[in-house]
Amino acid sequence: AHDNNSSDNNIEHLSIYEKGECTIGAPLDFVENYNIRLTPNVDFGTAKTLTQVLRGRNIATKGMGVSGVEALTLPYIRHADHGGNVYEVACNLLEPKIGSVEQIEVGLEKW
Repeated sequence: AHDNNSSDNNIEHLSIYEKGECTIGAPLDFVENYNIRLTPNVDFGTAKTLTQVLRGRNIATKGMGVSGVEALTLPYIRHADHGGNVYEVACNLLEPKIGSVEQIEVGLEKW
């Protein structure tokens, strides 16, 4: 007779499941995302200029940018009425305490 509570039965029972990974916990610092969707009249070249204004790595080389911010110009949707794409500038705030959403918004206003 098998004892349903024995550890051998539990091991056999678990062996039928697929194995996977799980991470539990949270980092001390999170990366924040902040996306700026542009209007249909903004073309790709113009959208890239905003990306340049916000991108943190441009501080040393171009004298502009928000510290700790990675920025990319991405197509958001195809806009049939406009005949092209609508773009967004996607920002990753790697250190939100240093390069904040408020600083991104200041850069956007200056742009």
